[in-house]
Amino acid sequence: MIPTIDEGLMDEDTYRLIVLVCLVISVIISPLGIIFNIINIVVFCKLGFKESTNIILVSLAVTDMCMLLTILGMTLSTDLVVTSDRDILDAITLIILGWPNVLTTKIAGCLTTYLTFERFLCVVLPLRVKTILQKKTALTFIIALCLFSMAYSVPMYLANSIGLRFNPMSNQTSVGLIVAENSDVLEGFELMVSRCASNIVPVLIV
Repeated sequence: MIPTIDEGLMDEDTYRLIVLVCLVISVIISPLGIIFNIINIVVFCKLGFKESTNIILVSLAVTDMCMLLTILGMTLSTDLVVTSDRDILDAITLIILGWPNVLTTKIAGCLTTYLTFERFLCVVLPLRVKTILQKKTALTFIIALCLFSMAYSVPMYLANSIGLRFNPMSNQTSVGLIVAENSDVLEGFELMVSRCASNIVPVLIV
């Protein structure tokens, strides 16, 4: 769905033209990013995983590729690209594409922080960095990060789901977004944990 615009800022035609240009750019750049990330994954896999850096870089490439896939999906599901049932499309865009995009973005940020910390150790403790950050350390960090990220995203999926709902305006039952009664509490909990994790995890690493 295309976001709305306040009246008076610009006319509707100009706004839709700007959105269309952004969509075209996204459709061009996202596939390129996906292709280059696949190349990176192949290259690092051929190099092997004896170094912990290669493990983190492969994980970062996979995460970035998943993030670009969700962005491409959201781009192709806008009002300027499709004209089918908006209820199911909006639900899919939010649950299947939107939240995973946020999740992969945060995971990529934490992986980048880990790489920054590793570069810092290479400068401060060049002779001990390989003993401090071993393969087990990198694998443990990646697994813990993914499990934690998926765990605190559970409330969002409990608060919203895809199912049959009745639309009184059209007097029809169709597949769409179903919001739970306690969605505000669940989404507030997820937002609180997400903000705490975004601020605390990088500090703990550094």
